[in-house]
Formats: sequence, structure tokens, C-alpha cells
Amino acid sequence: MSRTTYTSKFAIVLALICTIFVSIGQLFYKLGSEKVVDILSLFNLFVIIGLFSYFVGSIFYIIALKKGELSIIAPLLALNYVWVALLSIVFLGETINALRWVGIVSVVIGISIIGRSEWYGN
Repeated sequence: MSRTTYTSKFAIVLALICTIFVSIGQLFYKLGSEKVVDILSLFNLFVIIGLFSYFVGSIFYIIALKKGELSIIAPLLALNYVWVALLSIVFLGETINALRWVGIVSVVIGISIIGRSEWYGN
């Protein structure tokens, strides 16, 4: 069965919003992990905020999938790596070496190629 599909810009925007929420969730998981000392402390406020952020991101992702192709929307999730790196620098004081920056730029280039292929023909 062959069908012509199209991924709307709206779906791409929703997927990008999803990546922001998921990345924020990962930041809160990291912050929450520092407070874990036993099984009950696993459910601290930071971890709960992280879970909620992942949940919201999942809602955006599901709606994006409804409006677009999986082969376009799913690779956009690789932007999580970019956002997490930036959030880690700003909020955790982490440093990113040159090789990691090369990887991050490679991810952005790859995602750009996939996105352009949607607008300029499959």
C-alpha cells in the first residue's frame, strides 16, 4: 500500500517543543538524582518535575506524529542532545570539549538535512 504523506511545519514545531520538554526533564532527573539516598527519596520534587516534563513532551510528540511522518519527526528528537548540552553548561556548570561540540554540530547538520529533504522533495 502506497500513500503520499506530508509532514506539516506545525508537526515539526511540536516535535521541537517536545525536545525542549524532554531535555528539561533530563536536567531535573540529574538534579533529582543528587538527592537520592534510598528508594523513597527517588521520588523527590526534582524527579517528579522531570517526570511531568517528560509527560508533557510525550503529549507534544504524539500530536506531532499524528500530523507528520515518523521518518521526519523521530530524528528531530536527536535535538535532545543539543538542548541537554546547553542546559548542562548553563545550569550544571559542565564543560563541553571540542570533540563533543563536533558531535553536537553533526547532529544539527543531520537534522537539518532530514528537515530540508521534507520541504525540497523526498
